[in-house]
Amino acid sequence: MLSKRHAKIIISLLLLVLVARSLDGAQLLRVMSSIPGWTVLILCAGYFLGQILSSLKWWLLARSCALEVSFPETFRIYFTAMFVNLAGIGTLGGDVLRGALIGSAQAKPAVGFATVVADRAHGLAVLAAIGTACVGLFSSDLLPPHFGSALFAMSIAIMVGWFIAPKAIIYFVPNGSPFRQKAVEVARAFPTEPRAIAIITGISIIFHLLQISLHLCIAKGLGIDVSLTTLLTIVPFVNIVSSLPISWQGLGVRENAYRFFFVPAICSAEQSVAFGALWLLAITISALIGGLIGLASGAFEKRNCTVGE
Repeated sequence: MLSKRHAKIIISLLLLVLVARSLDGAQLLRVMSSIPGWTVLILCAGYFLGQILSSLKWWLLARSCALEVSFPETFRIYFTAMFVNLAGIGTLGGDVLRGALIGSAQAKPAVGFATVVADRAHGLAVLAAIGTACVGLFSSDLLPPHFGSALFAMSIAIMVGWFIAPKAIIYFVPNGSPFRQKAVEVARAFPTEPRAIAIITGISIIFHLLQISLHLCIAKGLGIDVSLTTLLTIVPFVNIVSSLPISWQGLGVRENAYRFFFVPAICSAEQSVAFGALWLLAITISALIGGLIGLASGAFEKRNCTVGE
């Protein structure tokens, strides 16, 4: 039977074939060889910094539901999970692994998983909100009609769910139930206090703006003349589509999204592929650093023990 990992790899390969059909091989080599070293260094450093910010936000979500875990430990778990996502180790995905590891110390795996769901949902809502705001502020002819409306609907739906889900979790677990306390702890992974929301949202906004700004760095390195405002309206769509769990690390999906939005108004097909290649390089380097962190901290041994039990 075809595993999910193999299915994702096949989908990625098929999507890459779709992209490759429109490429000039010689031109692609020229584009890739022209990328300056400073572009790669800034991109990889900036991407790694963004993941540190993301791990900080996740740590705050974990603390909100009484998971007594330090930021250094959260940092190690987060980057170890990045490596697992990249390598596809075992049957556990990176998100499942980080939920299990952060909740295992206090025997609260459900709470740990809830923090991962909250982290993903919040990040998606903030990215959609940024895209909605930028589409409204910097209207672009490059976007098909109603794309902005779709982002707005997505952000509103997630925000509404954020406030309703915790109450629903508690509501359906009656007082006196042995699961009542666990339900309360899980619900706390979705904080509703204004100060807590403001802090994690502020971190998330900085994270996403950093990622969008790194696209400007790539454009400059490729010699593409594009404004930051244009990227602010387009990149949120690319990042949202690339985050869908249908391919390996978004490979193939990301390149087709770049081609859809960027070609021919912003750059050539070969340059759009270079965007995807550089972004995958940044992901890979950060994930490999995560593997070294996991190896040094013994996280993989802990994982093997957990699975063996």
